[in-house]
Amino acid sequence: MTLSKTYISLIELLSRMNHDEITDEVQKDVLIRMYAALKVESLGREQDHKINDFHRVSQSCRTLARVVIKCREKSEHIIDMDKLIVARNFDLLVSTAKSMCLNDAKAAPSLGKLIGNNISHIIQVKKGFALREGNNTKLEEAENFQRLFTLEWTYRVNSVCQKMTNTINRQKVKTIPLTEDLLTLKSYISESMVNAADALMKIPTAAVWTRLAKLTLCRLILFNKRRRAEVKDLKLEDFQSRPDWQHEQRGEFEMALSTSDRIMAKRMDMVLSAGKSRKNVDAYVLLPPDAKKAIELLNSTRMIVGISGTNPFLFARVNSDTPLSGNEDLKEILDLCPGLIHPKRITSTGLRRYIATVSQIFDWSESELDDLARHLLSHATKELTVVSQLLTAVDNGCVNKWKGKQL
Repeated sequence: MTLSKTYISLIELLSRMNHDEITDEVQKDVLIRMYAALKVESLGREQDHKINDFHRVSQSCRTLARVVIKCREKSEHIIDMDKLIVARNFDLLVSTAKSMCLNDAKAAPSLGKLIGNNISHIIQVKKGFALREGNNTKLEEAENFQRLFTLEWTYRVNSVCQKMTNTINRQKVKTIPLTEDLLTLKSYISESMVNAADALMKIPTAAVWTRLAKLTLCRLILFNKRRRAEVKDLKLEDFQSRPDWQHEQRGEFEMALSTSDRIMAKRMDMVLSAGKSRKNVDAYVLLPPDAKKAIELLNSTRMIVGISGTNPFLFARVNSDTPLSGNEDLKEILDLCPGLIHPKRITSTGLRRYIATVSQIFDWSESELDDLARHLLSHATKELTVVSQLLTAVDNGCVNKWKGKQL
């Protein structure tokens, strides 16, 4: 990592932070700055970034800065992160982390695991800094702290936070969307997509384009039962450069498919999206015919309605380089859709919970269950056939007809 790259990455990250006491702490703390620069550089090329990557790094840095500030309130000699990463201060870190995430008034048990993960990186940063400086004292401090961290953090923080999380989850009533609500919403979206598409073809305007984009985005979230980010963050290039699945799956794979599987594979199209984490790179987004047709119309009218040429996203905002939010758009469509009984249950999380529940009606083989889990596949044929059959059955509200049957 060159000095110039480190400096540029750091400046870019800090410029995105809100200016407050926590940002000031990030700016003056050497180890947190080095950690920030390393994390930003690890994101790779700009075109490979996810839209929230910088935000995640920023939040990690701010969390570390908060830890230092809280520790300093308990012990004045904690000047910065370097002074905290010493074995004699490990107990102070543990008590501070617990006070930050297990406070009964505003419990945030997931914060304990986040703090631990960030601290584990900071230890490595301190070791790297010490090696570059040839400072054996700081290197020994980091190594001794790491020994304590490895020995005790899981027992004293992670396990306690996990037990609290389990208790909180047990107290929550986990509801799923009503099937009749999903059918009503699908009908409303499909009809509205047709009307919006007709209006866009007659008089292309930014307002009508955005209307169709929101409807199509919600259609895909509703059909795929995926995390909204995996749909909203689709890029124009993802759609335009997608493989010709019909051509790719010819030969032995096609011969092995049943008649219904071949029909489904020809009916469906698919785009690969980045998954929840950087490791999960194969998030398959199935495109039912109506959504594919709408996307093609949106793409053909982007320039006409004034979508910026620098906006890479399929569901782009007008006069911006960012995508539609997905969450707010789904809420907007839900508010406009008449006849819904429990609209608040229809969220991307609720939809994933719904598909996991109704899939139990089917007589799944072990491999088919694995395919479904990985949708929620390493092989596109399975995604275009087995999983798409389930999603289509759910989309049409006829899951009950498949009770105890195989797809």
